[in-house]
Amino acid sequence: MRDRVSGLVWEGKRDNGRPADAVAYVAQVNASRLCGYADWRLPSVAELHGLVDLGKERVPEVRADRPLAEQSVIDARWFPNTVPALYLTSDMRDPTSPWCVNFANGFVYDCDPDMSREPPLFVRLVRGPEAPKAGRWRELPDERGVAGGAVEDRHTGLVWRRCEEPQTWNGKRCTWSAKRYDYVQALQRAGEQAGWRLPTIKEVNSLAQREVDRFELPPSDFPAQGKEALRAGQWSSTVCNSSPETSTARASISAWVLSREGAIYCEARIMHLGVRLVRE
Repeated sequence: MRDRVSGLVWEGKRDNGRPADAVAYVAQVNASRLCGYADWRLPSVAELHGLVDLGKERVPEVRADRPLAEQSVIDARWFPNTVPALYLTSDMRDPTSPWCVNFANGFVYDCDPDMSREPPLFVRLVRGPEAPKAGRWRELPDERGVAGGAVEDRHTGLVWRRCEEPQTWNGKRCTWSAKRYDYVQALQRAGEQAGWRLPTIKEVNSLAQREVDRFELPPSDFPAQGKEALRAGQWSSTVCNSSPETSTARASISAWVLSREGAIYCEARIMHLGVRLVRE
């Protein structure tokens, strides 16, 4: 299946089976020239998490009488042989633990690489354009006309504010200090900045740099801010849970966040996290 937005081509599964060894499986698929290609690979976290359908209701418990793909947070029409379970990525949390994407709930966290364990890991390969190693970023003027106040990502086409909120770029560095907002405050802050918005969780994740024993947001090759960013999780605009007010409970809302360690999970609105704004 080809993603016409990203240009990526995804492996189509004939069944829900899994290989015993991911490296050997990649070699096997490339040796067989699946669909005429020999450049299949494990996807990065950003690539694999890009398949997650965060608007799909998460099932509380997997049922044997329903197709597994319908119980996975993915479009089952295009990916009918998907399991609501952990899928392996090419990114490593540390020398022994890879990052995985959970298609049962949309979470991202590090996992045990032993594919023979229970519950097992699954694999879906990809081919196509990867995020460039160099030349990805381009400095732009911000809305005030300050040179370098915004940064364009040539890979995604998104434009980011160079500094975390409520900092501003003075042409040399980010001034003031980054603030931490609860979810409602984050939305309010974004609404006050004409032309900017709070990014979706997939957009926030596109900035993440995951390497062995190292996680950075923004990545190290993002144009220097002149001041090291504080380590904190980042809000997204993507809601993960909500409930209306009732006679016995207050209304509640939770949103997806990218943690300061690189995980993705659902967080209650009362948490105070960082905010970086984006525009197309």
